[in-house]
Amino acid sequence: MRMYARYRRAFPGVAEISADAALELTAGGLVVFVDIRDAAEQEVSMLPGAITGEELLADPQRFADRPLVAYCTVGYRSGKFVQRYSDRFSRLQNLEGGILAWLHAGGQVYHRNLPTRRVHVYGARWTLQPAAYEPVYDGAAPQKV
Repeated sequence: MRMYARYRRAFPGVAEISADAALELTAGGLVVFVDIRDAAEQEVSMLPGAITGEELLADPQRFADRPLVAYCTVGYRSGKFVQRYSDRFSRLQNLEGGILAWLHAGGQVYHRNLPTRRVHVYGARWTLQPAAYEPVYDGAAPQKV
């Protein structure tokens, strides 16, 4: 994702994982996805079994031995999170391209533990989701013209 390639310059050296590799990690059942987005974005949909950044920071010992994959819309906010907290969490990685790359790689998103086709894309500039998904931003789906 070209947008992510530009953003990653803000956090050089941060551990990263591709969406394809993250999908493979889910087969083992050990990976913990860490959603760095705000509550309104999380309410629309999240990656399977994801926790929030606040949950991770509140109980770091609970997740100390697990691979951690932080994500946001395209990877910028999660990259900054990984940069800030990688000294506390040695297995913390940034999901390259964020939730949008996850969807393009064939990953699923969930709303209250049920599959959904809605994804919060942060803003109009980030409506890069696969065609099968409905983009949401500013609390509502964009108006179709």
